[in-house]
Amino acid sequence: MIPIQTQGIEPKYDSGLLRILACDVGVRVTGYAVMEGTTPLYTGNIINIKGRYTSTSVPDKLKHLISSLDIIYNKWSINDFVTSEPSGIQWKVPALDALEASLELWSQEREIKRHRYDSRSVRKFFTGRPNSSAIEMTHEVMLRSNLLGQQKSEKEWEAIAVGLYHFQIHNTR
Repeated sequence: MIPIQTQGIEPKYDSGLLRILACDVGVRVTGYAVMEGTTPLYTGNIINIKGRYTSTSVPDKLKHLISSLDIIYNKWSINDFVTSEPSGIQWKVPALDALEASLELWSQEREIKRHRYDSRSVRKFFTGRPNSSAIEMTHEVMLRSNLLGQQKSEKEWEAIAVGLYHFQIHNTR
């Protein structure tokens, strides 16, 4: 597992705006963005397990995710927790169920409101099509967030997208 990197990154002052932690969650890789208003303050990857089959168990991956979320929560004084949920899965996936339960418990223990959005709805908001490609959505997110040309992973762009989507539908700035 790759540890979360936050060294040298200073949280912004408290501007009075809503500060959210937006995540594109996954058992192996989770992208995140700390956002204030509609501005991404910091983005990164929380879990990055190499390869499809690893010896790291799902509970160990989830422990790493939760401890990483705690670091971000404590450093940035998060008000709300926003997640992009997988869509189109029509069967039971035990690892995703465990992930969902862990995230729900984490937000309840910290008394922060959790907002979940279907990834297809987020993509449709940005591109007009729910099945648009990651590249198409990334381009739209870059344009809307004035981050054209920034180098970020697909998971980071998905996290920024769900954060922007949340601010748009709740019209919170």
